[in-house]
Amino acid sequence: MRKKVLIIRLSSLGDVVLSTSVPRVLKDKFDIYFLTKKEFSQILEDIPYINILSFNGTSDLLRLIKTIRNINPDYILDLQGKILTFIIRKTFDPSGKKTFIWDSQRFERRKAIFLKNFSSVKHMIFRFLEPAILILEKEGIRLNINSQEDILPKIFPPQRPEKDDIIRLVNTVVVAPESRWKTKTWNFSECNKFIEYLERNGFNVVVVGKDSKNSEIFSGSVKLFGNISLRDLKYIVSKALCVVSVDSAISHISSALRVPTISVFTSSDPQMGFYPTGSRVVMRENLRCRPCSLHGRDKCPAGHWLCTFVDHRKVSEIFFEVLRKSEINKKEN
Repeated sequence: MRKKVLIIRLSSLGDVVLSTSVPRVLKDKFDIYFLTKKEFSQILEDIPYINILSFNGTSDLLRLIKTIRNINPDYILDLQGKILTFIIRKTFDPSGKKTFIWDSQRFERRKAIFLKNFSSVKHMIFRFLEPAILILEKEGIRLNINSQEDILPKIFPPQRPEKDDIIRLVNTVVVAPESRWKTKTWNFSECNKFIEYLERNGFNVVVVGKDSKNSEIFSGSVKLFGNISLRDLKYIVSKALCVVSVDSAISHISSALRVPTISVFTSSDPQMGFYPTGSRVVMRENLRCRPCSLHGRDKCPAGHWLCTFVDHRKVSEIFFEVLRKSEINKKEN
């Protein structure tokens, strides 16, 4: 009988996507149960080797504990490391003998922000994989990796979107300029110049974001701001020619769907270990103040917001480089 592994990563959305590298190295030997917040569970749908467990807040804890008790996992892999996940894992493994916890590197990352030295910071994917490899070693299983592709995050698109009018959105360029943190948002004027440039060159652009108030700011043949389900977002991204996104969940979703991706970094730095694998990174160079925080801020500490002014011409140049490379790869495959 195959043993069972419970993987816990509740948030955030981008980190849940990055953590999908872990089931890929365990799926051949174990039954995988993946616990995440209900609002993020759609991102894991259509992954054939994952059984999804959704968590809908502390009021849902008793039901969740009952569900996990019925599963009776042989190993618990805590990729969150918070008080709530501590309660969950101690409920089923008081001794900690079958629990493996990731290293969040909180101290190393905060030290890197202060010193602007990132040499000790590992990418999140490798930090996620380290405890998974310990489980394999405990079972006497050797991890065989033929290429880097075997360990990269991977999600799967739905066959159909929830909304029928989404079906027509194919061969588009998806642009995502927003972030929940204002310092991680691409300057709207520069972004709009990029969108207008794409339209002049015959590309159909889909602009996505959460704040419906920003819809009127941007050009673009289709603007999807406000309520769009993760299922529909996955579908749109999976059918895109290219995705241009700030350092946010959408760039991770695009990369995990193997769609050509350009990541626009502003106040964050790819050396902090969060960058989407396989993406091209573009940012304003030679800013001594970056990164100014671990995740982002609502205000620029220095007051100049220089990091957000990523030149649209630079992004356009990289965009055509990415498209050419994508066409070459399609011909070779």
